[in-house]
This record gives sequence, C-alpha cells and structure tokens, in this order.
Amino acid sequence: MDDKLLDFYSDHMPSNVIQKLNQCLENADTMRQDIFYRERTINLLPLLAMTTYPSGVIPDKSQILKYIMCPEILSTRDVTPQFIQHSSLFVNFIYTKPELFAKVVVDRYGQQDFHFVIYSVVPAFFGFFVTLEHVEASLVFYQEVINIAPANIASVIVQPLFCSMSTFVYIEAVMTDFGAKFGVDPKIDDTRRRKDLIKQFSIELLQLIRQKIHLIPRQILAIFQFTVQSKWTLRELISLFFNHFFSHLSLAWVASSPYSHRVPVFQQVLTEATQNVKLVRDIFKSFLEVESKYEIPQGYKSFNLEYTQLFISIADIIVAAICFAASNKLPSSLTDVNYEIFPLEKRFCPYTIKIYRKNLRQPAKPNFIDRPLIFTNFTKIDVESNIIYDRIYRKLSSEKLLSDRTTYEFLLHEYENPYSQMLTDVTKSDQFKHYTFALSMNEMIEQSRNFEALLTFSVAFHDFEQWNNADLKRQVSLMTPMALNAAKAAMQYDQSNLSLAFKRASKNFVTVELKRQQFYTIISGEIQTAIEARASKFKDLEKKWTDHLQNCLKNIETGDIDRMPNTRKYNFWVCVEELRSLPCIIPPRQFGLLVSTIKKLKMVAGNDPRIPQKVLILSNCVKLPAIFLVSDKFIMKNPIYETLKDDSIISAWQQLGKYLIDFLSGTEAFEVMTSLESDMNQIPEFTQHVSDSDSGSSSSWWFTTKFNDYRLSSSDNI
Repeated sequence: MDDKLLDFYSDHMPSNVIQKLNQCLENADTMRQDIFYRERTINLLPLLAMTTYPSGVIPDKSQILKYIMCPEILSTRDVTPQFIQHSSLFVNFIYTKPELFAKVVVDRYGQQDFHFVIYSVVPAFFGFFVTLEHVEASLVFYQEVINIAPANIASVIVQPLFCSMSTFVYIEAVMTDFGAKFGVDPKIDDTRRRKDLIKQFSIELLQLIRQKIHLIPRQILAIFQFTVQSKWTLRELISLFFNHFFSHLSLAWVASSPYSHRVPVFQQVLTEATQNVKLVRDIFKSFLEVESKYEIPQGYKSFNLEYTQLFISIADIIVAAICFAASNKLPSSLTDVNYEIFPLEKRFCPYTIKIYRKNLRQPAKPNFIDRPLIFTNFTKIDVESNIIYDRIYRKLSSEKLLSDRTTYEFLLHEYENPYSQMLTDVTKSDQFKHYTFALSMNEMIEQSRNFEALLTFSVAFHDFEQWNNADLKRQVSLMTPMALNAAKAAMQYDQSNLSLAFKRASKNFVTVELKRQQFYTIISGEIQTAIEARASKFKDLEKKWTDHLQNCLKNIETGDIDRMPNTRKYNFWVCVEELRSLPCIIPPRQFGLLVSTIKKLKMVAGNDPRIPQKVLILSNCVKLPAIFLVSDKFIMKNPIYETLKDDSIISAWQQLGKYLIDFLSGTEAFEVMTSLESDMNQIPEFTQHVSDSDSGSSSSWWFTTKFNDYRLSSSDNI
C-alpha cells in the first residue's frame, strides 16, 4: 500500500469535483442557449426589409417583429415528441445530403419564400453558425451552392454565413484600427479637402482589410478561396466581399459607434475602396496565401458531448419540406406529417433539439485523458469482491460524509464503534485495511479523472465565454441603430414622461448596452434644455477652462510620452484624440465615448498622475467640463440609470471626477464649475414611476423604415 500516493490525491483533490463539473456543463449549456437566442434574432432581422414573404406559413408580416425580437420558446410539450423526432430526422437527412439541399435552395430563387429560406431556414439547420461544429456542418452545402449557382445568387445565399459571428473579430479588428483615425480626424469635416481624404482613408481601409485577414477563420477563408478557385470574375468577387459581407458589417459598426454621424462619408470611402483595383486584387490574392490564426471554439466536442443542438422553428421545417417537395426530392418517410395541427402563432417560435450525428466520428470518451495536466495514474487496483467487507466499507463511507478524509484515512484515524466488538475486529484487520485502501484509491483515481475533465472543461468554458462576450458586442454593433430608432420613436410618441418613453423603447431589447444607448438618446433633450437655460454660465466655464489649458500647454513636457512602450504610447494618443473629438459627435453618444476613453486612460496612466493631466491638456477638449457636469446630473444620478450602470462605469466616472479636481483645483475654472454644479443640483427630479401596465403594447409601433439604412440584407435587387 502506497499511503503517500493516496495522501497526494487526498491533499490535491477538491471534495466537490462532480458538483463543479456539472455546474460548468450547465453554465456552458445556458451560454449556448443565450447565443442561439441572440444569433437567431440577428439572422432574422433582414426579413423585416424584404419584399418577399412566405404568406400562410407563418404569422402576417405586420406581426413578425415580436417573433424575431421576443419569441416564445416552445417546450417539448408544445411541439410534441413526435415532431421533435421528425425534426431530428429531417436535419440528419439534410446533413447527409448537403448537395441536394443546396440544389433545392438555389431552385427557390425568385420564389416568395426565397429570402425566408436563406435567412431563416438554412441558418437554423446549421445552428446559426454559433459553434465550430455548426460552421463545419455548413461548409459542403455552401461550397455546393457556389458550385451550381450563378455568382449573384450564390453571393446572396452565402451572405448569412459571412455575416455570422465567425467574422465579427475580423470586422472589429479592422474597424477599431480604422475608426481610431477616421472617427476623430476633424479634417474630414472640411468639404474642400474631403475628396482627397476619402481616397486616403480608402487606401488605409484596404490595407487594414488585407492585414487582418488572418483573423478570418479558416472555414470562412475556405469559402472565399473556393470562389477564387472557381474563377469568379473580379467584379463578382468584389460584390461578394463588399456588397454581401464587409460593407454591411462595417457600416453597421460605424452606425453604432460614437462617430455615427460619419456614416455618409464612410459610404463614400467604401465606394472609393471598391474602385481601387490593384489593392482589391491584392486582398483576393491574400485569401490564397494567408493562414488563419483565429479559431472558432467548439461548443460540444470540447465538453465531450456526443451531440449538437439546433434552435429551430416549425416554420423552418415546413418551408424546408416545401422546398424539397417542389423538386420532388423529399423521401416518403418525411412526408407523412400534418403541419396543420400547429397554430399559426406557434410556427415561428423556436425550440431546441439535439442532433446525434451518426456519420461523424465521435470523440474518444473521455478525450481529456490523452494529455493529463496533474494526475497521470488512471489504472485502478483490482479488488476481489467480499460481501462483508463491502457492507462495512459502505457503512464507513456513509459515516465519514462530513469529513474530507478518504474512507481509508477515516478508518485509520477516526473510526470508533463501541456497539460491535466483532465489527471493530474486522476493521482492524490488515486484510480489511488493504481492501479499504484499494477501494479508496480507486475512488480517488475516478475522482482524478473527473478533476482532469473539470480542468479541461474549464479551459473550454473560458474560450466559450470569450466567444459569448464577443457575440454580445456584435449584437450591440448590429442592433444599435434599430434600438436608437425605437428610442426616438418613443420620444415622439410621448415627450412628457421620460420613464415611460424609456420603458416603451427598451421593451423589445434585452441587452443592457442597447438600453444604455436608448437612455442616452432619450435624456439628450433634457440635457440640451439645461445647457441652453444656463448658456452664459457654460460659456464662462468654457472660457476659464480654455485659459487654463493654454497656460498648461506652454509648460507641458512630452519626453516621457515619447519614451513609452509602443502600445502604451498608441493608447495614450487614442485617448487624446477621442477626448478631442467629443464636441464633434452628437450629444447622445458623448457619454459612452467619454466613459470608454477614461477606462483606457486608467490603464495607460497606471499610478502616474501626470499622464491624465497631459491627456486633458493635449486633447484641448473645450466642452469636457460641461459634458461632465450635465452627464453627472442627468445620467449618473438619474434613477432610471441605476439599473443600467455597472461597476466599471461607476469607477471610470469617479476617476474622471478625480482627474478634473486634481487638474482644476485652485483655478477660476474650478470655481465656475462648482457654482454650476450647485445650480444643476437645484433641478428637480423629472422621472416618474412607471407600472408594467403603462409600458405600451408589444406591437411594432416604434419600428420605422430608418432601420433599412443599416440592415444586413442583400444590396442586390434580386
């Protein structure tokens, strides 16, 4: 008996491994469902702008918004177990015949259900591309579409895959670097210089597009490569890459950024970029040369699950069946289904199904044993069965439940039973001790396997959590224009009650950041009114602040900035330019940019109090004190905002207040600012409590055609 080995296991093994393991798997499943929900909404939004519609299959188009934004999720009871099984069989049929599925989808071109097929049916069958397993399942289908369809039709069908969350990191990387210059450059507002600047920015954009290609996952790159290898013309490739991918997502990024007022200029930059044949050719050449460095995380195999899940609706199954039936390709085993038993209002509601892929090799079980991280011995000790010993062992195990010791350790150190001398004699025998040691060791070995699984699953969960966070950012990027339209419409509906307006506007949006953007829009009118009522005081503050900045600028030293590491120096100047641009952007977007900038500045400054002051001086943002005062009163201290702000916002805001106090203490500007703050505090509360009954109907009263400006639908008239 190797007591030291057992001691090692006992000392290093948490007692609640199974609970933690199950909690990790449960959290991963919840996260998958959240991503499904968001991605379904994003994928279906283009249907709102489409002229074609599968009438009679799903609710009327005037009612569809609630089925997209806030759908009821059906249970197995709602759908019936028989239809769940039918759904699984239908999915497996499509997975085993992707070439046939591609043909029937292409054949729907020109039909009233075509756009529903490409934006709902196809993405639903491939899990809205939310994990690596779903993306890989779709590749043969999309390659076959490219193989058999004309380029203009294939581009439209492929668009949902290209605009999926798989490419968001690429878009964000390109546009973050591009926006750091484009968003804050004041020269672009000079119409006399705009033409030259648009050309310059278009070149910079194309260079970034090429430089960041390694962030496109290899599965998506493979589709691009397939189009190049299929001898698509340059014009067709430009249409695919720009019209059906990059232009849509980059425009949405600009529209949701603080620089949304520059969307028209960015559209001109995109137009100019597509006409630069040389650089565009270089981009397409890079598709064949660049190796992807970005991996889509697994959502199932990395958790040792033998299935995938889909978030699908009855309507998706119905329309898919119609497509196959129209081509006489549906097997008889999938035709004997009565879809009429499902009411119209339930057909477009999603439900979850599990798909067990028989044609895929399942991962080894458990797949984490190949490279253990801590424990290396997974060979159990052979133990000869003994009914008496087993009964006593189980009794000992039950009695030591509250102890962290193994049963063997419990036997040696703690066990006493005054009621049975016979039992005591048995437990003290060497043979029973050997038996107890072997079983305890086997339990620890099994526990170590679970612990290794927990470590592996925790790493997989961390990767998936980053994926989930990226998807949240993607949702904000794509849906901000729509959320702001809802806020503007709510204010037009009733300007007398801001709480009610916010309640109405945010009803169909669940993401906190979208609700924040709506609140900034709704409160902006009150902010403007307060500023106008105190125009002379704010003008005086601006003058005193500017005078102080100019005095400080004469004596500023920048040598330490030049000596900063490149990344820190870059972020320093980003903070300067973002603060400088504050007066140029629309008021509802100023607070968000200001908070974001201060978060960066905190990291750049560290413990050096001189850095924030230099950023304030070099930015020369004449409106900063005014923006701080009105935002503090109308946003940070607003009861509505209490549920919207988090610790990071509070911390950044407190830090900004400290920066300003340290910078202004003892100046005339500080006195004016203090006086204005006292004046602002006299403004009475203007929010009212709103009951749920006051929140308005759930209809699409707030939806306007303005959303079409930034929709993710095809720009081609097909």
